[in-house]
Amino acid sequence: AFAALPPASKPDSIKPKKKDQGQKSTESRGRSKDDDTWKSRLAQLKQFHAQSGHFRVPVTEKRGTKRPRASTANEVLDADTCKLGKWVKRQRRQFATDQLTPDRVAALTEIGFDFKPGNASKGE
Repeated sequence: AFAALPPASKPDSIKPKKKDQGQKSTESRGRSKDDDTWKSRLAQLKQFHAQSGHFRVPVTEKRGTKRPRASTANEVLDADTCKLGKWVKRQRRQFATDQLTPDRVAALTEIGFDFKPGNASKGE
């Protein structure tokens, strides 16, 4: 009763996918591996640490009330700080997955950066 159907996909009827379709390059996502950009963020992190006394940079402009910190009076919450917070989060994730280069690990370690911040320090 039913006629045989032709093959569902013919090689010439399939549109070729572009090489970078579905995957954006790291530069277009704002995650450039450019050393100047990375060094700029490191300088921002040093400044944040000098002002706040810690490396837990907020990623949103909303204040969390779950673990209030004594140092929040010294923190500036703006778009740049949130970008820095996302950068810090990315550095920790890359460190945990062994994607952070040794020279960057050394630079962060040199300033006392905590790659696994779980517990607040005594002063906070």
